[in-house]
Amino acid sequence: MHLMHRTVPVEPRPGAAPDGRTYQRPAVVFGNPDVRVGPSIGVAVEDPDYDIHELATWRQIACAASRPASWRSLDDLRRLLPPAEAREYRLDRLRGVATSPDPEAPPSQRFSLIFTHPRDVDAVQALYGIEEREGGLPHPLVAAVLAAAQSRRLPCAAPGLFGAASAAVRQPQEAGAAHHNRRELDALAERALASLAAGGEAADLPVPPSAVDAARLWLILGRRLWDPAARKSLVSLLRGVDGVTLAPRTRLAAQLAAGWLDLQGIRETTVAGAPLALPPWPVASLSFWLQVLALEAAGAPPDALTFLLGGRLPWFTPEDDARLRRLAGRVDLELARGIAVGLLAEARDRAAYAPAGAFTVALPAEHPLAEVAPRLRVWLTADRLWCAPEGRESTLGLVHWRPDRPWLGASPGGSLAPLLEPLLAALWHDLHVAGPEVLPEDRPTRAASPAAPREVSISTTSPALHSLTLPAARHVHVAGTRVWGEAAERERILRQAHGVRGHLRRLREGWQAGSEAVCHAREIGLALPQGFTFVRPHVRGGNAACTGVTPTPIRARGLATIMTLLHPAGRADGS
Repeated sequence: MHLMHRTVPVEPRPGAAPDGRTYQRPAVVFGNPDVRVGPSIGVAVEDPDYDIHELATWRQIACAASRPASWRSLDDLRRLLPPAEAREYRLDRLRGVATSPDPEAPPSQRFSLIFTHPRDVDAVQALYGIEEREGGLPHPLVAAVLAAAQSRRLPCAAPGLFGAASAAVRQPQEAGAAHHNRRELDALAERALASLAAGGEAADLPVPPSAVDAARLWLILGRRLWDPAARKSLVSLLRGVDGVTLAPRTRLAAQLAAGWLDLQGIRETTVAGAPLALPPWPVASLSFWLQVLALEAAGAPPDALTFLLGGRLPWFTPEDDARLRRLAGRVDLELARGIAVGLLAEARDRAAYAPAGAFTVALPAEHPLAEVAPRLRVWLTADRLWCAPEGRESTLGLVHWRPDRPWLGASPGGSLAPLLEPLLAALWHDLHVAGPEVLPEDRPTRAASPAAPREVSISTTSPALHSLTLPAARHVHVAGTRVWGEAAERERILRQAHGVRGHLRRLREGWQAGSEAVCHAREIGLALPQGFTFVRPHVRGGNAACTGVTPTPIRARGLATIMTLLHPAGRADGS
């Protein structure tokens, strides 16, 4: 390790001529102290007052190597620099990579890294030579340098992800150990994957003593993490996602996977055999691999993935993510869960249809999710469904949902759960109790009149859905583009919603709503949420006696329930 100060010219103000002033940049060089000859690795900082001995610590070098700096090849740098400066550094005789410090960062955080070696020397062999000369090297520094040197696309910031991943692992202190061959590194990669799958800590992954071997291992792991077989074994890492916070082992795997993606310039992956294009988004984001892992966990058939995702990996902007979290935070979680439980209980008791199919349905404008995703793609089977909310640019994630199990969301962070669970329960209820007629096809207005006879399947003079019983569920197919509820029914729900919402009351723990309250809610087309009771309101249009029959029965009771009760601006009384 060589400590030195490099003299560099002061950058002139815009429009001003250079005045010849210089300042000293603290620098640390491993290998040949003359980076113009190489092989060498140099780390410098812009702040002339920076303590060079602090810069020389392995902790600080790891910090510099882990930053998301833009890495370039020396060939690119030679074309960008003035010819005189390029000749001074002898860039025509060298190969290697270098970073450009972030101009927005303070001088004490503007680190520059450079790796140089003769053109006739391989990058890996050059790094081995530096390591042998120094007796050891900081693992994060070598991880970033080798990733940049073997990248297929520069400039990029991905090498910093490899540096950060390496910094999270305990480095062995064994000097002079023999180098590992490719077979041995592949075996270590298998052990590392098995450790991550079994819940092992990131810091305890098996790492070779040689920093160069460790860097090669991280590249092998980055590639293996995109292998479908490896991904399936790592689905348990999703349990390490808590909002925007990642457990160390989940973060390490996501860093290596994202880094490899960026280094290789990969634009497509496959899940369950279905090809998915990657979004036009900064690949250094850790979300892509986590999204793919979540899709593996969802277990959707290939045809379902193709239909739901449109051949693209789900993604949404940070602005949309913030809006989703804000909307979800305004939902009364107890009420949302109570709505879902109440609707599903009624669907089990009154199911008359067995629907299945693939369709798109417009969400009611009054539902909070419609602000970000106005439509929902649905793949429906006998016992479950998969769905994908349609955002403005793409789908917002894939959700796997079953009515007989707790919520299963395939979107990391679970932002959609409080918004979607009562919505899906309502959709499940209406399709199974009322049938596909509550989701009429979305057609132009001029084509709507011939479709009127479709309503003959449900008698409006009968006790409607309240007393509908069939010897066996009727199998029906749902497809195409749909709207939820007839226009007249949605208008009737909206007219009564304001007067009804305030009559929901939260029950004390252990209490149950009486049959009269259930009947009152049913009179106006609502399913009573679990844990709540209902005080009979005066509803415009008349108050029918509790006979089980209403003058204008609402068939889409699930829709009516969420439009009336799941309102983000208010909470049920008694909260």
